[in-house]
Amino acid sequence: MSTLNFKITKENQRGWFLALLVTFILAVALVWYIWANAAPGAPANNESAQSPAALWESQAIDDYRYTLQVGCFCLVDVTRPVIVEVKDGQVASITYAEDGTAADPALFERYDSIDKLFAIINEAEAQEPARLDVTYDEATGVPQSVVIDISEQMADEELYLEVSDFEALAN
Repeated sequence: MSTLNFKITKENQRGWFLALLVTFILAVALVWYIWANAAPGAPANNESAQSPAALWESQAIDDYRYTLQVGCFCLVDVTRPVIVEVKDGQVASITYAEDGTAADPALFERYDSIDKLFAIINEAEAQEPARLDVTYDEATGVPQSVVIDISEQMADEELYLEVSDFEALAN
């Protein structure tokens, strides 16, 4: 019976090392290629690629209510939480959440519907802001949190919006 003698020499060590190095480099290059050519914003799994705005529109909710908290360098009355109620797509009422008193509708004209919140987000995107962070409700597409900072060099132009307690109302 013969035995196989395998002797590791320096030449064999260099050969194995080079083979492993080349394999590693090729693997890294392949991963980089796949990552670099992936479609931006593509769903990671087979979920629908429907945008939050399209999801919101597809539901055709015309009667709803939500609580809005605005954070900005503006009047104190604007930063108080309000309950916005919309009927037939039009603002029906805006009241302060803590005491139910009527709020001045002119103070909240920019924020008095979900469609207007989407318009604010789209307007900010078009300005290529320094910061734009938005979170959406997965079921309705409603923006829940919006942070906009148009320019880091400008003071007092930041806008923060928090939407909570969204509720679709029966006709």
